[in-house]
Amino acid sequence: KFIGFKNYQVLLNDKFFFIALKNTFIILIGITITILPLSFIVALLLEKPFRGSGVVQSMIFAPNVIAPILVGLIWLFILDPKMGMINAILRSIGLSDYQQQWIGGKTLTPYSVAFVYLWQVLGFYTTINMAGLRSIPADIYEAAEIDGADKFTTYRQIIFPMLKPMHATTLIIN
Repeated sequence: KFIGFKNYQVLLNDKFFFIALKNTFIILIGITITILPLSFIVALLLEKPFRGSGVVQSMIFAPNVIAPILVGLIWLFILDPKMGMINAILRSIGLSDYQQQWIGGKTLTPYSVAFVYLWQVLGFYTTINMAGLRSIPADIYEAAEIDGADKFTTYRQIIFPMLKPMHATTLIIN
């Protein structure tokens, strides 16, 4: 039996639909304004090899390979309002007044979900930015140094413009 647009009428009359839409919008905006610059900054910090850089890169990328259901379970044990680790630590150090309903509440839930998603995908976006940084030829850096460009000018005039395709890719994937 064809019902036409009846499903959409039911949806628009459902009060939880607009709450879900608002929460989705909060998560999308929160992730977009944090993951793109944060992954770029982390990639810049990891660009130069240092002692233990491979371990740090692995630790940043590791959450990306964990199944999303496991990520949810891990963070459930951390953020749960009754048995979660954060509230347990706050209780144990005498800061019970600062306990929050991190998930399942009306205010902090979308922000907690955005944070967990950020934690999970930071390594992926950082890897994309690192690949972009490594694709810039060393000759360009050398020419900028000979021309007297400082670090800020190099980032602003060379690195950032040459990584526009990477930034567009991360924005589209997001």
